[in-house]
Amino acid sequence: MLAVGQQAIDAGLVPIFDLLLTYENMELPLAAAAFGMYWIADEANYNTMRDLQHSRLISELPGAVVLDIWADFEHKGDGLHPNDITSRKAAAIITKHIKNN
Repeated sequence: MLAVGQQAIDAGLVPIFDLLLTYENMELPLAAAAFGMYWIADEANYNTMRDLQHSRLISELPGAVVLDIWADFEHKGDGLHPNDITSRKAAAIITKHIKNN
């Protein structure tokens, strides 16, 4: 992500990244069972990954934008993937940011 973001900045673009959604908004144990991914991150590891991703994007790509597009996340029944309404809300947040900047 950092390398791709830096390539975008070098090309004169502003990369937009999403802040990973909160663990509480997903049902990762359900997703693990549904997809047979029993290695999926537990809450502590997921939160560490989320915090690390956010802090590295902010500190190492000062020209990038990180948006919280998943604040009202609802999955489509599998514990992991956004439903249509959530996807539309996320797209609207990105569109609003682009229009206002």
